[in-house]
Amino acid sequence: MEALFGDPHEKRVKDRLITGSVGPMRVTGHRAALESLSTMFAKVKSDLPDLYGLIASWGMYNLRNIRGRNCYSNHSWGTAIDLIVDGLAIHLGETQSCKGVDALVPYFNEAGWYWGGGYRKRKDCMHFECGLQLARSFGR
Repeated sequence: MEALFGDPHEKRVKDRLITGSVGPMRVTGHRAALESLSTMFAKVKSDLPDLYGLIASWGMYNLRNIRGRNCYSNHSWGTAIDLIVDGLAIHLGETQSCKGVDALVPYFNEAGWYWGGGYRKRKDCMHFECGLQLARSFGR
């Protein structure tokens, strides 16, 4: 993300951040990421209305490093979101997901997002981030 958008401390990066409703929650993130999430959650609401009402965010924009590493998290550009379903948080490193999150994965993938539950080493089943192709479509 840094190669695409620049240092997350820069004003031009922060100017792209907005706060708005994306489906059942309000979040702060990259303007184009919020647009993508809004479109995706509209499909979820239509297809899975019972699940839709149980989804909440545990955060989107957060200028910080990846835990245990010396590089920025994609949350630093507002291009990643952590979700909880029915109050259930799946913490970093847990290898099991939950049915609600699992049901959302195809919607995120179709919209160009990547699921942290697919990480090879340290699973992050509550985490979704913009894929590279999607992020490139946001422009500089």
